[in-house]
Amino acid sequence: MSTNSLSELVYLFRSHHKSRPLLLLGAGASYRAGVPLAAEIVKRIARASFAVQIKGMDWRHCNVTLSDWMRHLKEQSWFISDPARLAENFPLAVKHFLNPQEFRREFFTDLIQPVNGINDGYRDLASLMLRRLCWTVLTTNFDPLIIEALRELQPHIRDVVEVNKTADDLVRFNINNRRQVVYLHGSVEYYRDKNLVEETQRLDDKLVRKLRPLLDGSPLIVVGYRGAEPSIMQHLLEEGIEESGNYPHGIFWCLRKGDELHDNVLHLQSRIGDNLRVIEIDGFDELMAEINHELRSEALYTNADSSLPIDGAHSAPLTFERHLMEGTTLDDLDRDLVLATLVQYCKHIGIPVVDQHSYVPLMRELNLLVEHHGSLVPTNACYLLFGRDASERFPYARISFTHKRKRRVVFDGNLVTQYHKLVEHLMSGEVNPVLRIKGERGAEERSAYPLRTLTELSVNMIVHRDYAAPQYSHIDFEPGRYLRFTNPGGLLDEVRHRLHIEEDGRFQPVRTVTELRNALLADIFYGLGSMDKAGSGLADVQEIMLDHGGRAEFAILNNNESVRATLLQPLQAAPESSRVARRRSPVELYITNLLPFCVLPQRISILPLREKPLAPMPLFEEDETPGELPIFIKHSNQLLSFADLRLYKDFAERRGFLDQMTTPSITEFISNEDNRRIFVWLVGKHWDFFLYRWREQGLAVEYKKKRAFFQLVEGDRNRVVYDSRARKGVKRDVVKRRERGQRIEHENEGIYYSVVEYGGNWAMQIKPFYMFTRADGCTPIPSYLMGRRATRRIKFDRNKNVDDDLTFWARYLSGSQQTANLGGVGVNDLIIDFDYCSAEVPISGREVEADETEN
Repeated sequence: MSTNSLSELVYLFRSHHKSRPLLLLGAGASYRAGVPLAAEIVKRIARASFAVQIKGMDWRHCNVTLSDWMRHLKEQSWFISDPARLAENFPLAVKHFLNPQEFRREFFTDLIQPVNGINDGYRDLASLMLRRLCWTVLTTNFDPLIIEALRELQPHIRDVVEVNKTADDLVRFNINNRRQVVYLHGSVEYYRDKNLVEETQRLDDKLVRKLRPLLDGSPLIVVGYRGAEPSIMQHLLEEGIEESGNYPHGIFWCLRKGDELHDNVLHLQSRIGDNLRVIEIDGFDELMAEINHELRSEALYTNADSSLPIDGAHSAPLTFERHLMEGTTLDDLDRDLVLATLVQYCKHIGIPVVDQHSYVPLMRELNLLVEHHGSLVPTNACYLLFGRDASERFPYARISFTHKRKRRVVFDGNLVTQYHKLVEHLMSGEVNPVLRIKGERGAEERSAYPLRTLTELSVNMIVHRDYAAPQYSHIDFEPGRYLRFTNPGGLLDEVRHRLHIEEDGRFQPVRTVTELRNALLADIFYGLGSMDKAGSGLADVQEIMLDHGGRAEFAILNNNESVRATLLQPLQAAPESSRVARRRSPVELYITNLLPFCVLPQRISILPLREKPLAPMPLFEEDETPGELPIFIKHSNQLLSFADLRLYKDFAERRGFLDQMTTPSITEFISNEDNRRIFVWLVGKHWDFFLYRWREQGLAVEYKKKRAFFQLVEGDRNRVVYDSRARKGVKRDVVKRRERGQRIEHENEGIYYSVVEYGGNWAMQIKPFYMFTRADGCTPIPSYLMGRRATRRIKFDRNKNVDDDLTFWARYLSGSQQTANLGGVGVNDLIIDFDYCSAEVPISGREVEADETEN
């Protein structure tokens, strides 16, 4: 394909193009999936006809030679014998060979099975439709390939409108449908495929009338279609020439290299002239791959289908999650958490990543925000996910965790925060201890419950619960025995009817059998990677627990008012005793000391400074308030900031030449090694200012040494309060008095910190350390003594202590929130995640030593 041809087609798909391209696909689009072209189908029809009508055998299992079926075909009076025109025999062969109608339906049902699976072209097309760059596909085929490719993207694509499968579904057609597939020749299931000679002359008149406005207002791209049927070329296209005004948006006919245009296409071109453009391509798959790659950073977020019907304006009632959260606005959401979550969502499902300017349109696209009376209002789903006061607005949307039927912890807040806190609690050593599990040939060290089962059931509770029910979700924990998850809201009817449920309510999950009560919530959690593909979660849990040496049980309770999932860990003789000394598990989870930046600014402002005067200039003018101005650094006669300095005109013009300011993208800026150091410097400065928030609690920041440590505020110790993984309001002495003979010193907790890059991402690296200070609790002791004290102190630290220190710093600095915005004034997209990066690392061919202790 030439560059110009590709560029011309790419332009039609661009998000800023005024109309969406309309695709017309033929058999050539499905060829690589194993669905044959018309000429090959003629041969198969002749073979099947000979088997059934001459030999009286099933065509699927009958060996028919070439000489048999070819002679049978040539004997027909209607047969067109020119080898170059073999495909034109298709409607004739269907009419004379595939009788009765049921034989015809069975033959085509077998024929359309994609023996090679979904070809890549359909997956690339589905990706374009996911990003809303293409809305409607017309197909002359009756294979399900485009639908199957779209289904692979569920639940992010929740509804695909299929038109003309049955005689009654034309009512679903709408030129504004965002994902729509129109079967021009009908479908095999209901035998609406137009294959006979008389059937290929004209399409359904009602269908054509509905398609006319779409054809008139959209560019039409034809791929994999020869143009042989009069129903398409004459009825649909040529008869619409006058009404459309010669198709002013163009018909782009894609032709494989070496092929020639069919006479029908040439005739259409003679009538509409240059409005029919012939584009040479390598094939459908190659074309879709190139377009999808060129547009990988583009998506179209529209608002038309995000306005939900109000006051019964829709025939189907709105689900609970889609109702408007009246009395709330965007300001009632945790916007940092929203942006961080949607960035992760975009990365996971492969759509362009949003920023602080584009995330609101995406929220509308996802039906999380709805325009109502001129304002954007969150839906229930949106508020449950991100609301600042979600637990107050939805008092029962909480998860209760009970330990030994006594000690109780309640997880509240919005659902994204609840999920992270719950999983963190379930992963703790108290709930999920390491066991030495004995097998046939030995024993290996594993956690009581596999991590994947905990995440699956946690997100299952959030996504599938009935939020209108006035009960908490709850988890019962019996150490050494089980974790039991109980969720309000029973199985939905479709699932319940497809499962075998015992008299006592127990059931076995069946893979792919699922129905979403809260599709909007599920979409977000699927997009975060927390859930697997629809219908696989419980089945995976069951299989994983069996492989792990335990068991999973599932049941409905109280006449299907709730669903219970129970994880039974491997049998443990003495749950309260210490366990295993040697580890030989195949996978180990390693927690790093890296706090990732989940959202980074997209651009940086570079302001050329004015020449320095002879007298030194103060950093700020007398009439300027530093706290009201953006964070910046000065380097090489330039001022750099993540804020858009055009919004701070007085500040910028006092210091530099605003008309000469540039705003390169971060990606472009850090491609230079020197600029990378500047980027790290600027991010680090934001972190310094973030740490200053705790100065009143005694946290001293030494930005040049890239460290911070607590100093004594008053008395003989400095005590702070924070929320740990398991408890709220935990008190921790971060400065402790130490008496060394006649000398009084203090042991102060601190961290070294640095901005680091890992795997193309950026993070803040945290290294806890101990500072030793004099009697005042602030002044460091001499360095030669510091080394001795640190060595003596660190030798008492074990992995657990280090993990506890890291956890303390993350939870203390975050205020037990999931994320924090470090941006300050004018910067809303520098967001750090306070969950440390982790990695599953396979261990092979060696053993990891561990200390074995017994209580």
